[in-house]
Amino acid sequence: MAEGISDKKPKRTVQCNWGEKSKLERNLIITLIVIILLFIGILLYVVIRPAVMRRTCMSKDCLISASEIISRIRPEIDPCDDVVKFACANSKGRSDSSVKDGIERDLLEILQSEVGDNDHILLKVEKLLFQACLKDGDNNLTLIDNGISDLGWPVLIGYQWRDQNFDWQQLIFKLRKNGYPFEMMLQVQVVKEGPMYTVKVSPPSVTSVTAGVELYKKYMADVAVFFGAEAKRAENEMEKVFYFAQHLKKISDSHSGSVSTTIRNYLEDNADIDWLNYINNILYPVNQLSLDDYAQFPTKEFIDELHNLIYRTPKRTLANYIIWSALEISMPFMPQRLRELRLPYECHTKSDPIPRELLCRQVLRSFVPDPAHIEYARMHLSKVCRTKVTKLYHSVQDELIKAINETCWLDGASRNHSINILSGLNPIIGIVSDYFSDSIFGKDSWPGYHGNVPQNATFFQMVLAESYRYQNNQFHKVRKGGTQDAHAPVTSTLLNVDLESNTITLPIGILRKEMFSEDRPMYLNYGLLGRVIAVQLSKVMIEMGVDIDENYVWTATARDQFFEKAKCLVDAPGETLNNTLANLSAEYFGTQVAYSAYKKWSKQNTRETLLPGLSYDPHQVFWISSIHCSTPTLLQSNNDFTKDFNCPTNPSSKKCKIF
Repeated sequence: MAEGISDKKPKRTVQCNWGEKSKLERNLIITLIVIILLFIGILLYVVIRPAVMRRTCMSKDCLISASEIISRIRPEIDPCDDVVKFACANSKGRSDSSVKDGIERDLLEILQSEVGDNDHILLKVEKLLFQACLKDGDNNLTLIDNGISDLGWPVLIGYQWRDQNFDWQQLIFKLRKNGYPFEMMLQVQVVKEGPMYTVKVSPPSVTSVTAGVELYKKYMADVAVFFGAEAKRAENEMEKVFYFAQHLKKISDSHSGSVSTTIRNYLEDNADIDWLNYINNILYPVNQLSLDDYAQFPTKEFIDELHNLIYRTPKRTLANYIIWSALEISMPFMPQRLRELRLPYECHTKSDPIPRELLCRQVLRSFVPDPAHIEYARMHLSKVCRTKVTKLYHSVQDELIKAINETCWLDGASRNHSINILSGLNPIIGIVSDYFSDSIFGKDSWPGYHGNVPQNATFFQMVLAESYRYQNNQFHKVRKGGTQDAHAPVTSTLLNVDLESNTITLPIGILRKEMFSEDRPMYLNYGLLGRVIAVQLSKVMIEMGVDIDENYVWTATARDQFFEKAKCLVDAPGETLNNTLANLSAEYFGTQVAYSAYKKWSKQNTRETLLPGLSYDPHQVFWISSIHCSTPTLLQSNNDFTKDFNCPTNPSSKKCKIF
């Protein structure tokens, strides 16, 4: 091998000149790059987007809630400076009327829907009654004429009416038996006395006529003439009825007191009426009392004056008055041409006639519980939702009791009293009992009612039948225990606390999606419904502690300590003069309790999603949602609020910690 000649091969440099590439090569390279980029983009979309979306709630209820918050806040305002202007700039406050209107519309849809084969018999009756009422009652007066003739109205019968066999009590019993109003001489009602229901006999409620007297008397006479009375006789006799009624009203208004005693004892001093016979005829066929049963009665002064009035009044006038009163009370259910006789009097007194739809709803108040309300509950408050609301209530209740236990200035006796009251409250979520079971319809009903609807029944027949059923159900409760008015109307938006029965009712009206939803984060549910529950429970505790008719459950020392602690709220931003210190304390403390309950819940559960379009974290949205723009807010005095919004420390600002 020659010297100086290397055995290494020289390196060959490969140059990649884009310009030297063929058109096909360039297109292939570009296509490959695009495919790679597209693949990377799809990969990122598939991997990253679910993670992002998992943190944003896109349900319908979340979108509505986010929209509501966005529409009322002003993000450019610092909540640390003015939380009211920040959160309520474009809001006049949440209106309960819109919630009630929505519920009313839903109820109307139920009542106006076709009667279904699977509808409970009471719901069928309610639908039929409501729909017949909307049709303006009966166009045929034959039934009403026959009913009046059967009662024996003297002004119609004329001189053929004989008073020898007339007994005003027997006429009252006849009205009761046939479903007519019967309390024009004496009211017989069922009231709660202690743990039991009892009978209460009281003075009647008589129509007050102070203006347009002559027009009212003419209206009375016109009704009598409408049914066939001779005009002159009607004018003369109905005038006597008018003055009798006004005299009865005068003595009724003068003696409103009552006495509770046995029927036997009451008879000893008030023997003008056989009280056992009178009460039992009214209660029949549902109940019967004995001489040794207790009842509430009018004062002896009223009974004496009533007896004197009856003794001085001709039987003819008494009979005319009783039947007129039954007709007048029933007048809203009469045909339009009969109701129009009242228009001249109403125009003079400027009393607006009741809209037909409202009147028809009033007719249905005799259904307790209301079948349409139960149907509404089944549609809008599922078992799952009811369970979740119950858990939320107990979490708030537990947090409140925990705060009381950790309050140093409450002495042992005051603390125990408060805890016993709060822990003893049983929540009624929506409707008492299991509203998914048909047994709820018969819960307060007399067992003798079978729900039979007369075939081809007219509207007025249905009204009388329903009135009779309602009275039977009321009288069925006599000598039985129970809670009064246990069925809160679904249109209610207010929590009701009944310390007598140890219950707190959360009506369905407050459980609509505006306040609670299964399809949105719990920080909204705690900020809305949780806060309302906490504030109401706080009010119960504070009012029982300091100002419930001076029957305090706190000691004097505890009350003094409370007022001293609560002074920090007086000069706090948003305080108004028409709010008592107790109410302000309940609002402030209740909001804090709801927040603490939510914090505890969030630690025990998975991370919650955010609302779309908002740059606020769950704790911040809790505070925003908890602000009720129509009531004062004291959030700037709350340490947790200032911490969550990263408010700068201001040594001069007051921070309140009452409990």
